[in-house]
Amino acid sequence: MGAGKAGADYPAAVVRTLVGDFPSLANSLTAELVRAAVERQHRQPEPTFECIVDHPTLSTWKLVLRRDEPARLRLHLTTRRRGAHRG
Repeated sequence: MGAGKAGADYPAAVVRTLVGDFPSLANSLTAELVRAAVERQHRQPEPTFECIVDHPTLSTWKLVLRRDEPARLRLHLTTRRRGAHRG
């Protein structure tokens, strides 16, 4: 599924696409962690995959699998219910 050059470029392309909106991805260690997670999901999709791309305690923005193509991801905005605990 993730074989070949196009498959190898997908994880890096995801990080490059997100770095402008999520400044923490400019940190090379953080970018590598996200890239590695995306690569694992691309090669061997897991139905429960998620990768937080904003602040870990907020986890408002996550990468989750696309239902139509589990080896590919989509950016998901998690909304909090009213009255939900914030901290």
